[in-house]
Amino acid sequence: MCICGGSYKSMYVVLFFSLCVSFTILLFYFVFVFSFLFFLSFFRSRICFVTCGSSDILVSLSFLPLLFFCSFLCVCVRLCLCLYIYVCGFLLTSLRVVIYCYCCWSTRRIFGTQQQQKKKGQ
Repeated sequence: MCICGGSYKSMYVVLFFSLCVSFTILLFYFVFVFSFLFFLSFFRSRICFVTCGSSDILVSLSFLPLLFFCSFLCVCVRLCLCLYIYVCGFLLTSLRVVIYCYCCWSTRRIFGTQQQQKKKGQ
């Protein structure tokens, strides 16, 4: 029996569904990151080269006015990626809790009706 009265079968369903949702979110995340990196690599020769990991911005003197734009873009990308990860993590955790509670509630209800039918049959 699981913690809130359900069966192990419902726990396997919750685990499988959670893994599927996690895999889907990771897939969308990697597609988003790679498409953004492709976008940067396509335009970096015309604008600037931004390495957000170390916050290095390499620009020539003729592109000096774009320095602030590049740093602003780098900060925005960082914030968007962090917010995206945290929001997806929060939604995924909430979804797991809802699925777990629903499965436990449904298995409790099913087991409760089965036990009531057994008592009526005796």
